[in-house]
Amino acid sequence: SRDYIPEVLLGLAVAGLIACGYRYARSHGPWWLAGASLCAALALATKETALIAFVCLAAALALTHGGVFRLWTAVAAVAAVILLAGPLRGYVHLAFAGSLHRHGPLYYLGLLGRTEAALLALAAAGALLVRTPLVRFLALYGGLMLLAYSAVPYKTPWCLLQFWQPLLMVAGAGLAAMWPRGRTGP
Repeated sequence: SRDYIPEVLLGLAVAGLIACGYRYARSHGPWWLAGASLCAALALATKETALIAFVCLAAALALTHGGVFRLWTAVAAVAAVILLAGPLRGYVHLAFAGSLHRHGPLYYLGLLGRTEAALLALAAAGALLVRTPLVRFLALYGGLMLLAYSAVPYKTPWCLLQFWQPLLMVAGAGLAAMWPRGRTGP
């Protein structure tokens, strides 16, 4: 980005966290765990809203790999960290105070529907057609992030990067699932 917008770096750090976490889950290599930890620390150092991503990541992981009991355990643990740490205080004040960037809950879907409707449809197709654990996790994570950011009245267009990035990966999986086998080009 030509302007410093921390959401770009936050999205990169969270994508790194997901990638390293995925590799760690597959190989149990300690370097992948160290990489995931570093990416989580970078995300939190970049923007306090990284905690929203952490809650959504924990919930998506619990839903795709752990069932209902693990979901509530993960949500309760992350909620306790958020309530005790308090780094979101400034954001919460901004999010619910009167502001130029106050919008309704459908603001982000309206933006994407006007400019990225085909990709949004491919993301929906990927979420419905592709049943691999990684794609299910990314679809849930992206959907939970969309819900979380839509629930907060304070909205800026660049905040949609946080949920659009995983949903674009799901859209790619959706396109691959619908693409005829053996076809190599458009």
